Amino acid sequence: MFPILGASLSVSLLETIILHTYTVITMISSLEKDSGTCILNANDEHYQILRRRCTRKTLTFGLKKEADFHADSIVLLSSGLSFRVNGKFEVKLPVAGEHNVYNALASIATSSCFNIGEEYIRRGLKTFQLP
Repeated sequence: MFPILGASLSVSLLETIILHTYTVITMISSLEKDSGTCILNANDEHYQILRRRCTRKTLTFGLKKEADFHADSIVLLSSGLSFRVNGKFEVKLPVAGEHNVYNALASIATSSCFNIGEEYIRRGLKTFQLP
């Protein structure tokens, strides 16, 4: 077991994390240089490594203002949370948790690749349901 933030991380979980990181790097490396878009979490501890490996257009998301899609004014609500994207438009999620802010930002970045408008994004995220 490896102590992380007061909790214990099992060897199998650590192996899973390492495998996931390797898989992401391998996927980025295998993409054709002129196709697609890399969408990366700018707050991820491996961001710089992944960014260097990606040789095509890159979009970033995260809590850092330097990210292409960043969240600010995050507010915990009784029904979930809300935040502003790039200080421009408000998103409401029916679920709480910082990880869901990242999930929503990744979805917003992906949606931008397909020219999906803000209203559709807001509506889709507002009606999100856990499986």
